[in-house]
Amino acid sequence: MKELDKITALRKKLHSHPEPSNHERKSREILKKFIVENSSIELVDKGDWF
Repeated sequence: MKELDKITALRKKLHSHPEPSNHERKSREILKKFIVENSSIELVDKGDWF
């Protein structure tokens, strides 16, 4: 899958599961998974965000 297709799919996934501001639990997990699977960035979990 091309990078643009992956990013478009990520956007659609995030928009299909809206969450209240400052309570983005599922969005956080989706973003963490995407970053780990699609980049070499090392994430540091800070509890409420990364």
